[in-house]
Amino acid sequence: MNYILKSSLRLAILSCLFMSIVSLAYSAGATGQKDKAVPTSALAPADLKLLSKLDETYRSQSMSMKVARTTKVPDLGIERTTSGTLLVSKGRLRMELDGDQKSLLVINKKNLWAVTYPDADFGGRVQVIRADVNSKTGRSQSLLVLLSQGGFQKFFIASGAEKQKDGEVLFFLSPKEDQVDFKRAQIKVSADGTKLTFLKYWDAKGNEVEMAFSDFKKESSIDSKKFEYTPPADADIISL
Repeated sequence: MNYILKSSLRLAILSCLFMSIVSLAYSAGATGQKDKAVPTSALAPADLKLLSKLDETYRSQSMSMKVARTTKVPDLGIERTTSGTLLVSKGRLRMELDGDQKSLLVINKKNLWAVTYPDADFGGRVQVIRADVNSKTGRSQSLLVLLSQGGFQKFFIASGAEKQKDGEVLFFLSPKEDQVDFKRAQIKVSADGTKLTFLKYWDAKGNEVEMAFSDFKKESSIDSKKFEYTPPADADIISL
């Protein structure tokens, strides 16, 4: 990838905020996941209970998992896939992704830190976005933020659900008015409601992020320092 293309990607990432730096090791076709805006079946009471259990699990427990992410920026014709790890502890999150462009996402009860590291070949400064997670702008930086702010049902309306062959349930979500800037979203929940195994969302500019989660491990505790971040003194910082 040449310097101009990499520079364009970085600008796209910053303009799209963390939505464009923050998900899926597989494309929709590879996983059998159809990109449908409208569900084929309505919600049942059991489906809502499943969502509630998911929200409660991520608010109260600590776990680690692998994550694979695909980010698509149609205006620039860019599609990028990266992978790494995600830590979750009582509503706090830390996601580290490696690959062509290394990035870090830290979410605690107050702030979101979205960090993009400079290209190894061309150098440069660390790019940092800081946002208040209690604001609409902060909540709109990544769908993962909502796990720390009360869960998906607090900010989205579940318009339908489809049970998958493996027992998981795919939910179709529409944002509640004036809560987040996403157009729509889809999430897939394990049959017991304790794991978020897939998510996909579209931002206001039509960019897409997909994430797939695997190798879940329940942790007794995770060092609280993992959910704090101090940017380098020479970092380029954008505060929202």
